Amino acid sequence: MKLQEIKEGEPIVITVKNKEDAEIEYRAQVLFCKQDILFIDPIRVNDRLVSFKGENLRIMVTYVPKDEMPVLWKGCTVKDIVYGGKRYHILYCVHEGKHINRRETYRQYVGYNAILQLGPNRKTIDVTVKDISVTGISFVSVQKYEKKDIGLFHLNYTDEEFGIPVQVSGEVVRIEELPDTRTLYGCRIVETSLNIGSYIAHKQKKEAKRRRLKEAREE
Repeated sequence: MKLQEIKEGEPIVITVKNKEDAEIEYRAQVLFCKQDILFIDPIRVNDRLVSFKGENLRIMVTYVPKDEMPVLWKGCTVKDIVYGGKRYHILYCVHEGKHINRRETYRQYVGYNAILQLGPNRKTIDVTVKDISVTGISFVSVQKYEKKDIGLFHLNYTDEEFGIPVQVSGEVVRIEELPDTRTLYGCRIVETSLNIGSYIAHKQKKEAKRRRLKEAREE
């Protein structure tokens, strides 16, 4: 799949890594495509336009089609331009995108209770967040719904360990009935309130620290 084949209105994740392998991610929505170039709204942090210039930067774009495996493009270029009197960030890539298996994407266990707001009627229900990754999130509910009944949902929970609120908007791509009569919903993330890559990295560091302390006590 080519980058320019992503349709207007579809969400994407732009991941930037430096030579130390530190990374930051930005979420955006495709506005339109022109001459094999994707246009998105300018990405700003604290009202300042983000620059993607710099040596040794590696830029990747991830896209999760509905009911399909995520697609990853490496070696992408992002620039800011003014077109038609408006400022945009543009993306292009000479490489074909590669499908990545959702199960190969690291999923961080969460286990917190959350409030899920259903798309069509704004009804809210209690769910439990199972895990989260850069591209998706899954939650468990005692109630069963069809994809069309959930639509574009909004999910909110508080990470008690870090004391931060987490807000996610997404769409269900997979429904699985569990042996205990609950239902698991696997979803693609459309929008989120935080940098999921950094969030997962912090949780991994906490878990590693707990393991080291446990091993030290057992010696």
